[in-house]
Amino acid sequence: IQIPYYRIANLSFVKDGYAPRPNGISTFETQEINPTLYKADLSFEKNQDGLIALYKSYDPGWAAYSVKNSNFITLALPFMFGKKIEPHLEVNNWANGWLLPNSSIVNGQLSIVIIYLPQYLQYAGLLILASLFGLLGGIIGIKGIRRVRGNS
Repeated sequence: IQIPYYRIANLSFVKDGYAPRPNGISTFETQEINPTLYKADLSFEKNQDGLIALYKSYDPGWAAYSVKNSNFITLALPFMFGKKIEPHLEVNNWANGWLLPNSSIVNGQLSIVIIYLPQYLQYAGLLILASLFGLLGGIIGIKGIRRVRGNS
């Protein structure tokens, strides 16, 4: 028995009166810097809004920021050097999405950075831990030097 794969693959259930809206965004470059940090350069069709989706499990900790120029600092700290994109939506009942109005576009192009904000708590914890080890190492080193000088 042959299975009509093409018909099954293209099967969809649509509510009466549903009219899909075109997405005015086309992506011309994306980059996954790490699993909690993404960069995308987008271009827009004229006078159309758009929706971008990040197919990671929806979590309110994900945030998207538009940045003017992407360098190490704007990638690491987009919440300081960029503008937050709102609203953060749930796409397909599980993924993250952001609605980009046409008014946020400059010359038809936009660079965005998507980050998982709770990751910065881990970075802060690692920084505190490294500082603590450095401080303890310095104290132990100073006491060792004083002990050696005191015995000579």
